[in-house]
Amino acid sequence: MLKRRDKRRYLAVLHNGQMDGIEIVDLIKKRNSELFGHIATERSSLRLIQSQIKTIIIISCKIKGLDNILSTIAFTDPPLVTLHISGTLKRLRRACLSKELTNKGL
Repeated sequence: MLKRRDKRRYLAVLHNGQMDGIEIVDLIKKRNSELFGHIATERSSLRLIQSQIKTIIIISCKIKGLDNILSTIAFTDPPLVTLHISGTLKRLRRACLSKELTNKGL
């Protein structure tokens, strides 16, 4: 049997900027545990990726837990918004940068 790594997805999440990225990931993990259980939360392998933009954080999760993570993000308090989902960090950062430039009107 072949051993393969699990595929991951990277999410750009918009927040209000009052909380740190680590606090937001902890909030998502806590809410995901409440909704789907601790085992499902650990299997999704949610991680924080460094982000250069103050109000946008980048998180990664396994593709099998993506649906649970997306619904958890929608049900958090304060609400968070998923801006973009990608399979690679390079494409996600490029998409976030283009959206930021579009919003500024450049």
